[in-house]
Amino acid sequence: MVNPRFFYTLGLWLLLPYVFFHLLWRARKQPEYLRHIGERFGFYGTRGNQPIIWLHAVSVGETRAAASLVRRLRESYPQHQLLLTHTTPTGRAAGEQLYGSGVLRV
Repeated sequence: MVNPRFFYTLGLWLLLPYVFFHLLWRARKQPEYLRHIGERFGFYGTRGNQPIIWLHAVSVGETRAAASLVRRLRESYPQHQLLLTHTTPTGRAAGEQLYGSGVLRV
């Protein structure tokens, strides 16, 4: 019997070219969509000497909604660094505006 996870994984791999095409299409009007592509797929180059708590917010709404979580994580885990990644350029801009240098970014 075939594992259902196989079909899920296969579907993701088959949709991957569409994701790249979509990013290129969006970049025609907003060139920022071509920046920071790695963080959309779970890659980041930031390394530190402290443990990292990674938060991923898709857009502006999730970035703003994460404010209380970010505050509580800073209070509860002062020895950790917070890494915040985004899917959209507008979410990234909102994160920079809200959190400044208080969180890491890719």
